Amino acid sequence: MAFWLNGVIYAALLTLAALAPRAVAPCFHLVFYLSTFRAFLPCLYRLFSHIPYYSIIALVWTLPIDVGIFYASGNYVNAWRGFYTAQGSGTKSGPIIDEVSAGSRLYFNAKIESNGYLLFRILNATDFSEEYYSLYYYVGSQGIYQSNGIFNRQITMTSNIGSYTNGSYIENAKFSDAYVYSTTGYSQTTTTNTESGRRGVLSGKGVSASLTTVNSYTPWYAEDISIHFSAR
Repeated sequence: MAFWLNGVIYAALLTLAALAPRAVAPCFHLVFYLSTFRAFLPCLYRLFSHIPYYSIIALVWTLPIDVGIFYASGNYVNAWRGFYTAQGSGTKSGPIIDEVSAGSRLYFNAKIESNGYLLFRILNATDFSEEYYSLYYYVGSQGIYQSNGIFNRQITMTSNIGSYTNGSYIENAKFSDAYVYSTTGYSQTTTTNTESGRRGVLSGKGVSASLTTVNSYTPWYAEDISIHFSAR
């Protein structure tokens, strides 16, 4: 997948599992209004311009908004922050989440509400007692409602220079307990409610499957991957 931010194209390396070298999103959940899952933050090392992130995207045929958590610089501090990227407004991040680090377990909840707003929350996955980030954003202007919501889940390393050899990496980035909800019920995220052509794909300028290791997965309910931009 490739996306644009402030006029610059960013190449992205994405995977859930079952890798295929196609420039599309990794998992495409069909017509749901709510997506939830747990995430396990990875060990990582990042060089300039390589931004590891977890995200889920609400979309129809365009890409109106990308929401999630990323590890990036701000005020000269590298840290995990909640963020969103919306068409026309660039990327905006929340404050540093001091409570999380490698190994932290988070709970992601993204809901398209009946009024056309997307409510996105990142919580403590143990007992949901702490809210680390929240976003309330109107997506109805993009034609997104509960009746046609689609979610995409991904683990990403990005680069605006297309360098995949400088040693940046993430180790044991995980999703688990992934569920999707419709107006008539809910289920685990499985093969029956995802689009086959968009599962477990890999993308980016000049990348190859050798950069990604699938440590384990349960299609498409859980996954554990590592991504290495190995020097060579």
